[in-house]
Amino acid sequence: MLTNLVLASLGGVAMAADVSTDSSAEIVLGAGAVPGTGDPSTFRFGFRAEIPVASGDVAGAGVVLPIEFGTSGDDGWGFQARYTAMELAPSMRGRLFPDSVVRPYGDLGLGIVYRFSDVDTWFGSVDSAQTAFMARSALGIEIGGRDPGSVALVLEPIGYRHYGLDGDGADVYAAMAGIQFPL
Repeated sequence: MLTNLVLASLGGVAMAADVSTDSSAEIVLGAGAVPGTGDPSTFRFGFRAEIPVASGDVAGAGVVLPIEFGTSGDDGWGFQARYTAMELAPSMRGRLFPDSVVRPYGDLGLGIVYRFSDVDTWFGSVDSAQTAFMARSALGIEIGGRDPGSVALVLEPIGYRHYGLDGDGADVYAAMAGIQFPL
């Protein structure tokens, strides 16, 4: 009886070791406003690294470290404005069907945003910088392989950021698309 219990325990450890823990990297591009500008046609660029925490047949979870940059500008008669933001918001990622070719996912995280603005006018220049807390959430889909050396398409049509800027906060929606490289 004790031998069967030990073998069953070792079998459970072996099954846990078979769980896929392949990490991945993503490069994404998209559009969404820079916090505090309200400009919806802003260019965004991001890099994300993911480390899976748990994986099963139906669902999986991982930790994602997204670093995203956004830039926006406006030119007018007598002025020029440039806005830049950098976001760092570690997130938890939940994924359905982690080993299939099509994998829906959802992200939820907290982090910081650094915003820099530079406004030039005929009367002079004004620079400002601000750091604040932010919340990040997203829903997307990955299409492609999960094996190292393969490539997957990442489509994230629903992305939401809430920034604690200027005391009353700012809400930004972003859509992203990119490529995932399993490692």
